[in-house]
Amino acid sequence: MTLLKRYKELVQVVIAIVITFSFLVGCLATSSYSRDEAVQVWKNSEVLWVDDKSGNLVFGRIEQPHIQEFFASLNLQPPVPTLVYLHGCSGPSSPNFRFWKLLSRRYGLVIISPNTFARTKWQELCGRQTRAHYATRISDTSYITKQLLKMPWVDRGNLILAGHSEGGRVVAIYPGDEYSVRLISGDSCDDYKGLRSHYPTDRTLVLASTKDKYAGRYACRDSKNRFIVESAMHGMFQLPEVKRAIIGFLDEQIIR
Repeated sequence: MTLLKRYKELVQVVIAIVITFSFLVGCLATSSYSRDEAVQVWKNSEVLWVDDKSGNLVFGRIEQPHIQEFFASLNLQPPVPTLVYLHGCSGPSSPNFRFWKLLSRRYGLVIISPNTFARTKWQELCGRQTRAHYATRISDTSYITKQLLKMPWVDRGNLILAGHSEGGRVVAIYPGDEYSVRLISGDSCDDYKGLRSHYPTDRTLVLASTKDKYAGRYACRDSKNRFIVESAMHGMFQLPEVKRAIIGFLDEQIIR
């Protein structure tokens, strides 16, 4: 074997090692980056809770000291029901704030609203969502769920996953079984780019408008609990009849 041939073989080996090393580093960097991003979503999640006796409101982001103190105080009490609300494609909004307060006080609910827009490069893709887009939201939901299950105060028998529009789709396709109750608003639950629904048909409330292009009269037709409004509205939480439907459903589902 000539010296030149040995040199060429050595160069090929070195190139192969460099490529393999670069690939592994890239995978590790991506994994670390994704976890860091999920951590930011968790830290920036909004927390809402209303004391059923005094009516005092606790509100803020998980990363804030007064919320950490609130979590610590809950450890001294019996486990409490918890609702995770997933926002739509345009991000967190507060038109339902008063209604969330009502639900919190009625059921003792701690309401957690993750903020996917806390991710560094998250984009609004309303009507243009990709499979990867939903996969990221599912991953965020899974991470947040794992964090909640570490909390001694979380009642594992009363975990509720709720969402509207894009968030409703995430609720429908979320594959985990940690949530005993789900609430889907403004989504059809149709299979999307190979992502299939996994919601429990007997413990999921579906809210939809007949003429809503994102949901429609036949939204989530497998669910045994569907409340369909003769309307073209996409956001429905402000309607009194929808609020009554949610309260009636939770009255039956939350274990006290």
